[in-house]
Amino acid sequence: MAARHGKDTKVYFNGFDFSTFLNEASQPAATYDTADTTTFTDTAKTYIPSLVDATYSLSGLFEGQAGATDQIFNAAVTEATAGDDDLVVLYDGDVAGNTGYATRSCATAYEVTAPVADIVAVTFSAQSTVGVERIEVLYAMTDTEVTGESGEFDNTSATTNGGSVWLQVTDIAGTDTPTLTVALEEAPTVGGSYSVVDTFTAVTAANQHQRIELPTSIDAVVKATWTITGTNPHFTFFVGFNRR
Repeated sequence: MAARHGKDTKVYFNGFDFSTFLNEASQPAATYDTADTTTFTDTAKTYIPSLVDATYSLSGLFEGQAGATDQIFNAAVTEATAGDDDLVVLYDGDVAGNTGYATRSCATAYEVTAPVADIVAVTFSAQSTVGVERIEVLYAMTDTEVTGESGEFDNTSATTNGGSVWLQVTDIAGTDTPTLTVALEEAPTVGGSYSVVDTFTAVTAANQHQRIELPTSIDAVVKATWTITGTNPHFTFFVGFNRR
């Protein structure tokens, strides 16, 4: 088993790459409620599983410029009731096939601290609204200019518990309204006949993030595909996939 160094961690939050600002990211920590089903005839307490709950925290450097920690975290916490902040944490680094964690959440706290003998720091905390989703990187964050597709990812068998797919777009460039449309496709076998599972809303601006809840049945093999239009278009984006 190879050890992992924390310096390789990647953190994407609401369409921003915060890896250069943060120095600590907790995995969304899941807890599961239980309901007591004990009756008079039992000799020990019995329970059934109930709802999953999850929280997380991020901490690092204060940066007051546009698109940096203070602006984005402050916006998230002042709009906490929206519940649509998207976090992706990749402890193995952002490489196709690697795994990480993703969650959609509402902010619960944001703090700035300024000790006289140290750096100005930030801490951000949030409450998940979808639990914790372990994802596989289908397409690493890459500056992409043309229509294309990811590699194929084979689970060896289909699943029937659904899943989700995540998109983070940090940057765009070009003229004539550059547009990125990303889809998840599935096939029963590697190299087989693919069909679209679902498609993200087309993206025409930077710093966008989306999550799609997937249908119950997902074929054994999946891939991400994308269409890019416009003049001299550039999109820097990431796609991750969760299979339950």
